[in-house]
Amino acid sequence: MQWENRVSKKNSGLTGITVLLVALILLGGFQGLLLVAEREQCSLGSYIRSAQELELGESLIKAARKIKQRKPEQTVDIKTQTILYPGSEVANLAVTEVNDKLLGIYELKAKIITKSNNVTVFGNTFFPPGGKNDLIYQKDFFATQGVVGAALDKSITVKQGIVSPLLKSLDVTRYKKYHTLYLPTSDELEKFGLGNRLYYGMEHDGTYRIKPGSSITGNGMLIAEQSMELGDGCFNKGRIILLSGSGIIVGNNVNLSNVLLIAKKNISIGNDTIISGIIISG
Repeated sequence: MQWENRVSKKNSGLTGITVLLVALILLGGFQGLLLVAEREQCSLGSYIRSAQELELGESLIKAARKIKQRKPEQTVDIKTQTILYPGSEVANLAVTEVNDKLLGIYELKAKIITKSNNVTVFGNTFFPPGGKNDLIYQKDFFATQGVVGAALDKSITVKQGIVSPLLKSLDVTRYKKYHTLYLPTSDELEKFGLGNRLYYGMEHDGTYRIKPGSSITGNGMLIAEQSMELGDGCFNKGRIILLSGSGIIVGNNVNLSNVLLIAKKNISIGNDTIISGIIISG
């Protein structure tokens, strides 16, 4: 009996240890699950906050544009505060504007500043460099050094042989501070379009080429410090400005509408090409 009793106590002790081990394992598992849940909650909160900040920035840009439309002479300078959730964190909001008439860019900048994060959202509007009322835009075709090649159609008016103050003062590299993306590939142009943004290519990138048959969708600006080349059969589906610090080569059977072509040097246009817009070369 004593032996049996000892065995019984020993078994009871083992059972207690087993229960304790199981409890510890379960507790560890529960803590692990709790940690994962906390991380997921933190990640979700961060995602919600980021989406809220971006949406807030875009709303501020839209509001500033409406103010500018109602009162064009008024300078946009907005400062206010709001609360962001989750976390009830105070956010300082500011909207400012830059109107660079020489480059043809009007930019609104919305800032959302909190203790944990700073977010900036830009909204750009593009217009002809120097302003649409510049004398250089009163003709369909402006060529400082004259027009070389076959005779142009009589319906096209040409101003040539006069140095343009705009072309002399227009520094392509000044667009760097406004660029949002690098010059897109032909596939990106067709799939995603320009999206009312400015795209910029550096000198070391060499000649920017758009492959033959490409479709340029959307509105925006394509700017390159070096030459630009549009392959045969290219066409566009929006309002675009192509600006080169060197030359622009337009291939055969190209169809461009609502376009402004500006090259600091030469512009070459292929056969059977239709361009509805303004062409300016230095």
